[in-house]
Amino acid sequence: MKQHYFLLTLLLILAVACRQEKKKSKRILDGGPCTYRQVSYPAKLIKLVPVNGEEFDAFFELKPGVRSSDKNDTVSHYALTNKYVSAKKIKAYKIEEGKVYRYNDSYIVSGMCNPHVMTIRFEIYK
Repeated sequence: MKQHYFLLTLLLILAVACRQEKKKSKRILDGGPCTYRQVSYPAKLIKLVPVNGEEFDAFFELKPGVRSSDKNDTVSHYALTNKYVSAKKIKAYKIEEGKVYRYNDSYIVSGMCNPHVMTIRFEIYK
């Protein structure tokens, strides 16, 4: 008799587990894949500020109409990415004050990711 109860309990547990797995597969997950519409603007590197011996924050000047409607604006790499620029990256990409790089504004088109992503790409803006 104990074996019957054990077997019945086991079958019940398996049935509930399968039902939960079925529910999980129907949920819409938060996150990717996502697609974005991207707009690029010139960003002039105006200052590299040392944070420690290995990292720098980079400050960029953006023209009116990018982030501010009527005047130039300044943004830091750290404020946008929550990361500093390494000395190795500065040397490898030949990053220099005065050069104009690419500031990207990306707006979500589909998916459930961050709706607005702003980044600096260390590519010369053309």
